[in-house]
Amino acid sequence: MRPRGLQGRHGALAAHHASFWDDSKVVGDAYPWLPFGSDAPTPQGIKQGFAAYWEPFVEFMDEGLDPRILPLGDWVPAHAEDLLSVPPSRPFTVVDGDYRLDNLFFDEDRNVTVLDWQIATKGVGGYDFGYFVSQSLTVEERRARLDDLAATYLGSLSAAGITYDLPDFWDDVRKCVLFCLTYPVQIMALDLTDARAAALVREIANRSTSAILELGALELIE
Repeated sequence: MRPRGLQGRHGALAAHHASFWDDSKVVGDAYPWLPFGSDAPTPQGIKQGFAAYWEPFVEFMDEGLDPRILPLGDWVPAHAEDLLSVPPSRPFTVVDGDYRLDNLFFDEDRNVTVLDWQIATKGVGGYDFGYFVSQSLTVEERRARLDDLAATYLGSLSAAGITYDLPDFWDDVRKCVLFCLTYPVQIMALDLTDARAAALVREIANRSTSAILELGALELIE
C-alpha cells in the first residue's frame, strides 16, 4: 500500500483509513476474506497465550513492572474479544494491524510505502494509531510527539471529509494499547537467555505499560 498526497506517517495512515472509511464494500460482504479483528481465532488464541505466559512475564519483569498493571493479568484474556470489536454504530475501516516503523518506507518526497499486510482486518482507525505510538516510539518520543501525531492524523481525516469524534478516537486508542500488552507477554514463549532478546522484551513491555498508564487506559477496566 502506498498512500500519497499527505505528508508523514500519520498523514499516510489517515489517507489509507479514509480510502475505506465506512465504505459500503468494507461494511458489506464485498470483502468476505477480510475478517474483523474480533473474529475467531484471534481472541481465542490471545486468551490462551496471555493466560499461559502472564506469570512468566511478571516474574521476568520483576520490579520493572508497575504493580498497577497486575490486574490486567486476569482482565485482558477475559476481554480480548471486546478490545478488538467495533463498538455499535462506530465507523470502521481497513486496519493494517502491524503499523510500525519496521514496516514503513519513505521516499525522497516523504511518500510512505507500508509492507506486511498479513494481519489486516476490519476495525477502528484508532487501533493502528494506538499500535504505532505504543510499539514504535520510545516512552520519551511518545510523550513529546503524541499530541502532534494525533492532530496530524485527525486533521488529515478531517481534510478528507471525515469526522472522528475525539472521545471515540481516544477510547479506541486506549483499547488498542491495552490489547498490545499481549505482545510482550506472549513473547515469553521464546528463548530469552540471550541478553539482547531480553532487553528488547523489556523495552516493548515498558513502552506498552507506560502507554497504558499515561493514556488512562486503566480507566476502561474499572
